Amino acid sequence: TDAAGNVTLPLTVESAGSVRIVATARNHGRFDSTIPVSPLAAAYVTFESATIDDNVSGGTLGNSDTVVDAGEIIDMTARVKNTGALAASNVTLSLRTSTPGATVLDSVATVGNVPAGSSITAADAFRVAFGASMSDETPVKFTLSARQNGVLLWTDKFTRLVHAPEIEFMVL
Repeated sequence: TDAAGNVTLPLTVESAGSVRIVATARNHGRFDSTIPVSPLAAAYVTFESATIDDNVSGGTLGNSDTVVDAGEIIDMTARVKNTGALAASNVTLSLRTSTPGATVLDSVATVGNVPAGSSITAADAFRVAFGASMSDETPVKFTLSARQNGVLLWTDKFTRLVHAPEIEFMVL
C-alpha cells in the first residue's frame, strides 16, 4: 500500500466478467467487493485445449488411446480462443517444455486469423516425445506462446500427465 493506504494490483484479465477482491488485516474490518471487468479493447489469444494423436501413422508412435503415455511420440493439436474484442490476425504458436524426459520435436503450429470471441484449432500439430522411463502421473509443464504477425503477444501455460504402467510383483 502507499502512504494513503491505496494499493495497485496489476493483473491481466483474459475475459469479461468480474473479479472478487477481499482484503483483511489484523484488528481491521474486512473489505469484500466485486469489480466488473470489461472485455479487452484488443485481441487476447489463450490456450483452450489440445487433442492427442498417438496412433502409429504419420510419424506418431503410441497405442491410439489419445492419452499421453511414457515411451510415446504424439502429435498435440492446440485449440486457442480469442477472448478479446478485436480479431487476432496471422497467429502462430510455439510450444516449449523443460520437463526432463519430454522433448518437443516440432514446436511450431499455424492458427491463422482468430475472430473476437472465437475458438480456432491449429492447422498443424506439435510433435512431442515422452521418454519410456518417465514415471506414472509425471506432470509435464508446457508453455504455449502465441504470435500475431510474428510478434510475441501472449503466453499461456498448461500441464499434461504422462501415464506409465505400474508393475507389482506378488508372491503366489
